[in-house]
Amino acid sequence: MTSPFTTGVLSETNLPTYCVLGNNDEDHIGMMKKGGKKFTWFHLSQEYSEVELDGKKLAFCHYPKLGELLAKSGEYDAVFYGHTHEVRNEVMGKPLLLNPGVVCGINFDKAAYGKETYAIYDT
Repeated sequence: MTSPFTTGVLSETNLPTYCVLGNNDEDHIGMMKKGGKKFTWFHLSQEYSEVELDGKKLAFCHYPKLGELLAKSGEYDAVFYGHTHEVRNEVMGKPLLLNPGVVCGINFDKAAYGKETYAIYDT
């Protein structure tokens, strides 16, 4: 998310939003204040979080190594991570391991730069 502005935009949707902090999310207090009461933030100080939605146990984190470890545990139906800005959609035994890529189009791979990506997980 990187800035309180993004948190504010997400809070306006009135949808539950689940997030973990990444390496560029520096203004933690500003993000929480901007999101207000509408924004649901789990385990702010944690490296990962988990939630159950529609009977599916989901985990999410920022870094790929932790995402892979969570997926290999077999405890989740799906594990989501970010950080690399590279799309990954792989089934690891039971769980889906997914990196949606980069919504803003900033990608370090010159061939993919400017190509925004995202994912929708339907429980």
